[in-house]
Amino acid sequence: MVASMKQRKVFNDTLFFYTADNGAHCNESPDSVACGGINVGRSTGGVRGCKASTWEGGIRVPGFLVWPEMISTHRETWVPAVTHDFLPTIMEALGVSSDNPTFPLDGMSLMPFITAPTSAAIPASRTKPIGFWWG
Repeated sequence: MVASMKQRKVFNDTLFFYTADNGAHCNESPDSVACGGINVGRSTGGVRGCKASTWEGGIRVPGFLVWPEMISTHRETWVPAVTHDFLPTIMEALGVSSDNPTFPLDGMSLMPFITAPTSAAIPASRTKPIGFWWG
């Protein structure tokens, strides 16, 4: 895919979001760590819970984005982001607004994180809360 996009000269102008679908699977192996009564593989980084739980280990996953035109060096943040943030980010990047401005967007634009010139300049928190509901 990347080679094809580079051949068509659109790779640098394309924003790629990469993320997992939920936390790590529960694991009964000897390398597991007990978290909240559930044995969880070490891939949760020690947070409680695993896939199918509403603890951080069940919903927190790594993510990264690639956009060569806008991001030329490695930067990172521990500020949480969610897939709800993708649409507002893409809308801001394209300079478009909703046809129905009274319709609320659940997420927030990640452009302040993307356009920060250095990791130190990345905002330290979200401007909108993250809503989550299960059931």
